[in-house]
Amino acid sequence: MAASGSTRPSIYDLLRDRSDRAGQSADLSSTSAEAAGSLANRLGATPVARVTLLLLAAGLNTLLFFRQTIFAGFARVDADEWDGRLMTANLEHWRHVWLLEAHWRNPIFFHPTPGALGYSDAYFLSGTLYAAFRALGADWFVSYELVDIAFKLIGFFSFFHLCHRVLGVRLGYAILGASLFFQLNSTAEQLGHSQLLTVGLAPLQLILLYRFFEALAEASPRRVFRFGAASIALYSAWAMTARV
Repeated sequence: MAASGSTRPSIYDLLRDRSDRAGQSADLSSTSAEAAGSLANRLGATPVARVTLLLLAAGLNTLLFFRQTIFAGFARVDADEWDGRLMTANLEHWRHVWLLEAHWRNPIFFHPTPGALGYSDAYFLSGTLYAAFRALGADWFVSYELVDIAFKLIGFFSFFHLCHRVLGVRLGYAILGASLFFQLNSTAEQLGHSQLLTVGLAPLQLILLYRFFEALAEASPRRVFRFGAASIALYSAWAMTARV
């Protein structure tokens, strides 16, 4: 038994003290998050600063996600031996389509079988971007990687717009959310199947759908048609690129 007048704490006191400390830790974490958000908001106080901060975040995310390719001077391609060949052939096919040198349904593989494009993902949007990069002078492999980077950046900026402009999320948290979307581990694991990076179109599709239903609620026929047509066109092109 404890001596009379002992100051030894009871179990109840220990539990209460632990609960108080946990509450203090949670308060500190919340305060740190609030401070980070406030710092981002202060840095983005002006339109120019906001654009600069957003571009800096996009550049850092790109450097982090594609670091192996960038540091190798685009001398490597994020694809395995066989799928990479098929995807490159598909992308080159679309380049020749846009140059009016090939029929869009008849790629150069599985000859002489006609309509072989439907045997795999069709890569329509990927091939269109690839053709643009090739027209600018990039070679096969650099263009291949630039297509992946382009889809990632589309996802980053559209996710930011969805959070900040549509949902009203504060600047710092919107950039954080867009960065997390950019760095998705599931997409990093699937870099060998670049058509899956078109998941970056999902936030853009949601924005168009939101604006469409917003226009319906406002009874604005022009905006209904504009955003409805854009949403249908994007989803159709997406389906012609990857199996969505």
